[in-house]
Amino acid sequence: MQRTGTHNGLLEGEFRLRFQRGEIANAKKTVYDWTFTIELERGGVQHSIDEFMFLAPADGYNQRLEITMKSTNPNWRQTATVGFFARTASGRFGRFVINVAGPYFGDGPRARVRIDGVLNPTGSRNLEPTSPSGATPPGK
Repeated sequence: MQRTGTHNGLLEGEFRLRFQRGEIANAKKTVYDWTFTIELERGGVQHSIDEFMFLAPADGYNQRLEITMKSTNPNWRQTATVGFFARTASGRFGRFVINVAGPYFGDGPRARVRIDGVLNPTGSRNLEPTSPSGATPPGK
């Protein structure tokens, strides 16, 4: 799976999303190894476990982020929710949450992906939502 896109030219690069599924590994034909990879061609991505993700880190970005689920994992899941920050080559920042669901048996190798995110076009690391008027909420 590969998707390419920009958001009004702000991202200045390509997100590449790749889902790879291994062979079915159990008798019920429901468990398999899988890997989900996020790449930003120009710029970088950084995994986040922060629930709110309002301030992008200044550094620590890599071109690629990989999530792997082995069929031998006792906590194996078919789905994952991954939060990450992105920084473009020109220094603009964004935050994204990707929900990925691997294929059910019979679906073939297709995965389902949902992406939610925001970009700050000013170059600021501040990714906190603003009010409709554009003003920062009181106390911020």
